[in-house]
Amino acid sequence: NWMVLRSTEYWGSEDIKKMDSIPFQEPTVDIGVYCSGFWARNETGWRIMDYSTLPNNHNPWHLVFVDILKVCGKLKKQFPELSIKLYFHPYERKLFRENSITPPYLDLLRENKIDFSLDGLDSMDEFYQSKIAITTQSTIIFDRFNYGLEGYFYSGKEKWKPIATEYLGKWGKFGFRNMDELEALLNEKFVLHSR
Repeated sequence: NWMVLRSTEYWGSEDIKKMDSIPFQEPTVDIGVYCSGFWARNETGWRIMDYSTLPNNHNPWHLVFVDILKVCGKLKKQFPELSIKLYFHPYERKLFRENSITPPYLDLLRENKIDFSLDGLDSMDEFYQSKIAITTQSTIIFDRFNYGLEGYFYSGKEKWKPIATEYLGKWGKFGFRNMDELEALLNEKFVLHSR
């Protein structure tokens, strides 16, 4: 059941009117980490509506996200002047605002001195704030690419490849398959340039 396409046409961002309305600002944050709220989703990505199951949810995507935070924390310990900020998914903000449910990784953010605000602006409104963005899987990374901004996304392990980077053209090179690759990308970007 495969489709064969004769051609494709790229139309740009998912919400281009919103993106075009965001005023440009010079970046003030070195690394922005975008969460997709996988701790509150089932393994197929659907939002969990039975909130009582959230503490026991072990979505593999969330575990990858936690590993990303650990890599960023390691870099922050190495370079304390590095600014890192977490941008919450709208669903996480909704859970907090309407049900006082907080993401399970807040202690990890505090421990690694990663800035965050559950009460702040929508992450889209802070689109230009970070020099580099990192995500597991979020459309915002491709919005950033569309506007010439830098970022990296998780493209899966060798046996579990959620994003086939070979089909992403010029953006495929921004995928990382594991945390060693992410660490190497960040070290190349920040460590070598700080010398």
